[in-house]
Amino acid sequence: MHLARPHPAKPLPRYAFPAHDGPGEIPERIAAAARRAVGVEGVADVLAFEISILVYGLAGWRFRPATESPRMTAYRECGWQTAAIGLGLVLLVETFPIHALAARANPAFAWLLTGLSLYGLLWLFGDYQALRLRPMRLTGDELWLRLGLRASARIPLASIREARALRPGEAVRGRRDTLRAVLLGDATVAIELAEPVVAKGAYGVRRRVTRVELAPDDPRGFLAEIQASLANATRN
Repeated sequence: MHLARPHPAKPLPRYAFPAHDGPGEIPERIAAAARRAVGVEGVADVLAFEISILVYGLAGWRFRPATESPRMTAYRECGWQTAAIGLGLVLLVETFPIHALAARANPAFAWLLTGLSLYGLLWLFGDYQALRLRPMRLTGDELWLRLGLRASARIPLASIREARALRPGEAVRGRRDTLRAVLLGDATVAIELAEPVVAKGAYGVRRRVTRVELAPDDPRGFLAEIQASLANATRN
């Protein structure tokens, strides 16, 4: 009996990340499937964002992040958890009175408003789970900057010209070439790049940046990790 030779493995697509981190890669996997199904990158990215929010909102609580080190996270110390809980409570408290009032005039419109409010709650929960499950990652030659589903950029370590702490009031706002990956408050760390990289935002919006500002939960630890990786990459 002759056994058929297996087909050679296909190369990884360009959006695949070599270091797997389980639930953190869900949006990339969904985007890959959406691109194959739709064929239009922009439409696929919008679908992938919405589906990822739903997945994280409904099932994110079951997953554990690849790392919980505050050096690689940027959502705990800024107070976003408290703000998200407050927004969620406001939506929850207002949903039922608004539904009752709107139902007197137009029941269909009342249910539409209720559906939007419930989706808002799901969006907040999914957004939080994405922040928790998608920390930043360092590999041997690359920093994968991530802020949940809001921002991501794959930065080769060779492209990092400088990584430093920011003084109060030093952060830059409104510059097109700067990615401000901050939830609340001011940025505490800046990464200057020798060459532009493509940063991806919500719904797949892309732009080229040469500077990244962020607020890690442990700025000193984050910078120490970057410096150690840069030194190791230089030795290699």
